[in-house]
Amino acid sequence: MSSFWLTLSFCVGLIIQVCGQTEWGRIAGFNKQIKIEPVLNFQCWTTYTQNMQVYNTLQKRYEPVEDRLNFQFRRGRFGLKGQMSDYFRFTAIVAYDLTGRDLYSASSGGVNTGSLPGFGLWDAFGEWKLSRKKEWLNLTFGWFRPQFSRESITGAWATSSFEKAMSQNYIRIHLTGIGSGRASGLNVGGLLVNNNEKVIAQYNIGVFSPQWLKYSGNSAGINNSLLTSARMVFFIGDPEMKKYGISYQTNYFNKRKGLSLGISYANQGSTDLFYRSSAVQPDILFNWGSFNLDAEWNFMQRSSLNNLNKYNDGAGHIRFSNNLTFLGLFLEPTFMYVRYQGGLKQEDQILANSLAMSAGTDENIDLGVNLYFNQNKFKLALHHTWNNGNMGNASQGFSQNLFFRQNGLGAILRGNYWGLGLNGIF
Repeated sequence: MSSFWLTLSFCVGLIIQVCGQTEWGRIAGFNKQIKIEPVLNFQCWTTYTQNMQVYNTLQKRYEPVEDRLNFQFRRGRFGLKGQMSDYFRFTAIVAYDLTGRDLYSASSGGVNTGSLPGFGLWDAFGEWKLSRKKEWLNLTFGWFRPQFSRESITGAWATSSFEKAMSQNYIRIHLTGIGSGRASGLNVGGLLVNNNEKVIAQYNIGVFSPQWLKYSGNSAGINNSLLTSARMVFFIGDPEMKKYGISYQTNYFNKRKGLSLGISYANQGSTDLFYRSSAVQPDILFNWGSFNLDAEWNFMQRSSLNNLNKYNDGAGHIRFSNNLTFLGLFLEPTFMYVRYQGGLKQEDQILANSLAMSAGTDENIDLGVNLYFNQNKFKLALHHTWNNGNMGNASQGFSQNLFFRQNGLGAILRGNYWGLGLNGIF
């Protein structure tokens, strides 16, 4: 990890040195004083799990797991954000998610325990504003999320549910093959305005090179195709943003009255696994004073290498909340319903498995309340989550979706849990 920070510091210093001494650098504004700020975000969770079951492969049956209290860093981030001019900024973040998580807890995800929990690169990208006076043309490059699915590209600290809608896990793996949803690539995006200079839409078009198929995630395989993605959001009323960026909110704390209507599309051609993979997603965000609602649905499809068989599934959520003022703070009751819908017939599940896709159904309900001390900067949350699933015609031991699968354990029946969380952004 120390080598990562040394390399990053060297590269940033070299860029500043070169740009500051060239005419091109002075034209681009890189000779201005660089601004760097540290980033430290965390989600501390206390969960109490009930009714968890794990599949005993020898006895061919599910066995109950003792209910348990667990303390964990569900998410942890630290790194740097910087600005080298009015037109160029960069982000470099590492993560230590799931530190302390018990595998028999009903929350989603793996573990990051042991004597020395691991760290990993989470975000590393630059944002270059190419249009000087307007926000209509911006280039983002590096390791980041393709701009597809509002839930996937919105940070966990900006959502009102205890856990993010795990429908995002299905679309992230569908697009990039990994749960973080990141890939190396380029994205061009911007804000569009009307004649009155009011922001009416945001667009993003990106191309990425996921490398998760072969050689421990280091190659796309013999057959190679790039992932392309596009997203367009139309604003009615107040826009979501007045300056372009790839960070998003769902709660504007009574300051927005507006509707956002989004549509996303992604496509990847032939690889060693499939002939074609694609996805389409409509999404909505509605803020009206204290009321907030967001929802989306991902339509996903892959075809087999002979292009004769196609498999379709879908995942999405609906979530709403309302801000109440409480002793000068915001108290937010919130509700979320999440669903994954895949094949229930045995032949569909076999095809899904051959295409590295999920099957069956997976759904959960989140009900809780949040107390904001400094809006999203510092939040206390108390929630309950119910999980349910349907394996269709499959036999016991089925593990083709998140309700029936736990990395590190294998086949399970995911339980329900109470959660007390503390979120901080510094």
